[in-house]
Amino acid sequence: PENVETASLFQIPLLGGPPRKLVENINTAPAFSPDGTRMAFVRGMANGEQVIVLANADGTGERRLASRVEPDPYAYTRMAWSPDGSEIAAFAGEMPAQRTRIVLVNVETGKERAFSEWTFDVPGQLTWLADASVLVFDASDPGGGRFGGTGQLWSISYPGGTLRRLTNEGA
Repeated sequence: PENVETASLFQIPLLGGPPRKLVENINTAPAFSPDGTRMAFVRGMANGEQVIVLANADGTGERRLASRVEPDPYAYTRMAWSPDGSEIAAFAGEMPAQRTRIVLVNVETGKERAFSEWTFDVPGQLTWLADASVLVFDASDPGGGRFGGTGQLWSISYPGGTLRRLTNEGA
C-alpha cells in the first residue's frame, strides 16, 4: 500500500557510540525468537504483497518466510514467536472489512495454518505465555463489525482455541 510508512531498525549501544542500522524497509516492530538469535517482521512490497521476513538478530541473513496479498494481507502489527521457537503467530485478514484472524506460520517451512475460527476488528500486538498454553492479544470485539470499537485484551488457549475476554472496557 502506498500510504504505509516504512522504517529502519537501529541498534544503539547502551553505553554510547554510534547507532548501527540493522534492517531497512520494515512495517512492523520486530519480534525476537525466544533464544534472541533471530527476528521476524512484516515488510510491504511495491506489488502490494506483505511478507514475513526472518533475519538474524544483527540484521544479516534475511529470508522470506511467508507472504500474503490484498485483500487478505498480514496486518501491520508485531507478531509473536511461540515459546519453543517453531511458529510465529500473526494477524491476517480481509481488508477493508477488518475481519482479521490469527494464523500460525511454521518458522522452518513457511507453511501457514489457522489458529482458530475467531475473527477480530482492529488487531493489535500478540504475545505467548511462557508455557505456550495461551496467546494474549488486543483487538476490538470478535466479528463485531464495529470499526473503531473499544479495544479489549483477549486470550486464546493453545491448542484448543478457547477464546476468553480479559478486559471489559467500554462494554
